[in-house]
Amino acid sequence: SMHVAPIPGNPSRKVSLNFDTLAAVMPWIKTRRDLFSFMSTCSGLYTAGIPTLLGFRFAITLRTLSQFYHFLVSKGPISFQSLRGLYFSFASRSTQGRLGLQEIGWLTEILSRAKNLRYIEIFGDLLHQAPGLYKTIAQLSYLETLDLLSTHGNDPEQYTLITQLQSPLSILRFEGVGENLDVVNALANFRGTLRELTISKFTL
Repeated sequence: SMHVAPIPGNPSRKVSLNFDTLAAVMPWIKTRRDLFSFMSTCSGLYTAGIPTLLGFRFAITLRTLSQFYHFLVSKGPISFQSLRGLYFSFASRSTQGRLGLQEIGWLTEILSRAKNLRYIEIFGDLLHQAPGLYKTIAQLSYLETLDLLSTHGNDPEQYTLITQLQSPLSILRFEGVGENLDVVNALANFRGTLRELTISKFTL
């Protein structure tokens, strides 16, 4: 059947194409806002576009965590597998910024089911509140960028995570653990893929 959809970036112009052609166009749409507008033209495109939509980078905070988690669950296993980039911002040390057991469970499930993640950045004290997430991140197989530079503190767990991670990291940023840091050993798993390294403020 034929569908009428707006051209991204130019809502006044419309085009009539079959569903397969429209679905094939979606991965080429550059912004999340344009993609969502495109998907919203019909239920079929909305359903087909969810994996592409989840390929964008998403920011997760304590305020958005519940809604994001339940959205993923409602779309089924493919939604977790479609995630490519996550930015976690848990900067508050106040009581309103503390994670409960339920929130930690949601985060653990997201990271353990998002097998195809390529990018993770963590800002704030998330890993201090939920140190078990170190082990969950270490099990990711396709991670290319890991940015721990803005976490609070330079936990020894960061070093353990890096030495256990088997993914093809090309960009790594972390705070290190002072004079005892064995950089060569820490980076051994990424010797064939690493392009950029930042340890605290020292960039290689």
